[in-house]
Amino acid sequence: TGDHVIKLFDINYPEEAQRTLAGGHSDAIQSFCFDFSGNMIATTCRDRKLRLFDARAPGGDAVRTGESHGGIKGAIVCWLGTHDRIATTGFSKMSDRQIALWDTGSLSNTKMQTVDQSSGVLMPFWSDNNILFVAGKGDGNIRYFEYEHDTQHPLSEYQSNQPQRGMCFLPRRSLNVSECEIARTYKVAGSTIEPIAFVVPRKSDAFQADIYPPALSSEPALEADEFFAGKTA
Repeated sequence: TGDHVIKLFDINYPEEAQRTLAGGHSDAIQSFCFDFSGNMIATTCRDRKLRLFDARAPGGDAVRTGESHGGIKGAIVCWLGTHDRIATTGFSKMSDRQIALWDTGSLSNTKMQTVDQSSGVLMPFWSDNNILFVAGKGDGNIRYFEYEHDTQHPLSEYQSNQPQRGMCFLPRRSLNVSECEIARTYKVAGSTIEPIAFVVPRKSDAFQADIYPPALSSEPALEADEFFAGKTA
């Protein structure tokens, strides 16, 4: 919100069940992300800090706080699935675009990578195949990296002359497994929405179990009152 807090609601009782996570953000919150189980929330802020919160501690201070990217422009945080690592995108003091990896236990930086000097904010998206997709707002490129042993290994890059304004990835239940599609994004470009498929080249159209780990279900693991009561599932 505009007063630098995060509010969680049980939408069945929006007025009664509001939970506020304060935590001392001294400036605008730029992004936030839940961990895989929903227990923790990571935030980036214009004060150049990266913070971790207990998602069920109303009004509590940050569990951990660390220094983030040196520039104040557009830092975005993304939890790396079930790994105890966080990825952020942001800018250096010299306005270089950066991708960083952080250890959630200490918020120490394990890897800082300079991408280029473009001005658009980098939007990170995590896939359960241990792939981090990074799309630049205002340019047409989508880079993707494989995460392994605290290193992001560059895989390839989708290039287009149509700049993207925004982007979202489909749940993996919606992918075409017979074509070995491991991710699909919808890209907002000007007045159009364009689907982009990422496919692993395989000759067989049989189900390839090695590239399809278990997907998130459409059934909720918890009800809201169970979540706020502290249950983990």
